Amino acid sequence: MRGERDEETWKRELRENMEKAYAEAYRLGGVASGEHGIGTAKRHYFLRETPQENLTTMNRLKDALDPLHILNDQKAYIETKRRG
Repeated sequence: MRGERDEETWKRELRENMEKAYAEAYRLGGVASGEHGIGTAKRHYFLRETPQENLTTMNRLKDALDPLHILNDQKAYIETKRRG
């Protein structure tokens, strides 16, 4: 997919195309998630488009089930690193 693009051009075009793709997905009612959660590549889009009240609820569940945040720390919607 990169073809003959230099690294800087590749990264810029990739970011631009991802912005367009996720904007269209959200416009159509979709989300930037998969069946197993959010990875670091999609995190920015997910956090930007998900209502704060949803993120708050998700963080509360994470706190209840993983209070030390040792499972997939910083790989999802958790915004702060918290260790016991």
